[in-house]
Amino acid sequence: MLGHFASQITIFRTLVKYTFIEAFYNKLILMTLGIVVLVFFSSHFIGLLAITEHQQVILALQGSFLRITLVFLIALFTISGVQREIHDKNLELVFSTSASRACYLVSKLLAYMLISTIPILLSCLVLLWHAQWINVMMWGTSLFFEIAIVIALCLLMVFTFKSTPSALFFVFIFYLASRVIQSVQLMANNPILDYQSTGQSINQFFINSLAFLLPPLNDFAKTEWLVYEIPNVGDLNKLFIQSIVYIIFLIAIALFDLQRKNI
Repeated sequence: MLGHFASQITIFRTLVKYTFIEAFYNKLILMTLGIVVLVFFSSHFIGLLAITEHQQVILALQGSFLRITLVFLIALFTISGVQREIHDKNLELVFSTSASRACYLVSKLLAYMLISTIPILLSCLVLLWHAQWINVMMWGTSLFFEIAIVIALCLLMVFTFKSTPSALFFVFIFYLASRVIQSVQLMANNPILDYQSTGQSINQFFINSLAFLLPPLNDFAKTEWLVYEIPNVGDLNKLFIQSIVYIIFLIAIALFDLQRKNI
């Protein structure tokens, strides 16, 4: 029993190590630097056009652009990396050893989460040019939670769909729905006309059910945290708990799906 556990730990460390090597050779850090520099100069240029609150406009642009670009950069890197392992038969080689599928999934999740801290830290360094360090720290921490959920979703989608575009498309749909679901729920539950029809009741039930299942990603890494207010530590703790629950949920589904596949 102890020998099997020790072998899983060794395999776990090896998978994490080679995932980091893959990130280095795929020039993820260079791409992040390019994105950060582009966002920095473009936001300052657009900020010069603002009549008032130049610094707030620059921070809002930087926070919004960096958030969306980092999410999809890490998502693309995660999906393409695992797909490459599948097509190159490296996944079959891993499972031909004593590596369990749970060990593989958890190692990939942890590796990509650790890799995502590099782009997040680079982004936070840029934001420190205008924002307070406590605001940037809270924003960066919540962005890490958000990206961790997206990574878990990518690991689920990459084994569900056979192609990178299909997996990335459904990750995009999931992310977009999670970002707007609170606004849609608010409009559905508070209609302009005080009239309740059967179709409207069904619509409200569907949207409320969807809001219950989807994570409220709109609460993560809010732009106003950088511009106007310092987030409450209690809110950050709530986001952390939500992230842990949803990551476990997604990885459990991915593990169930992976166990059924003959690899």
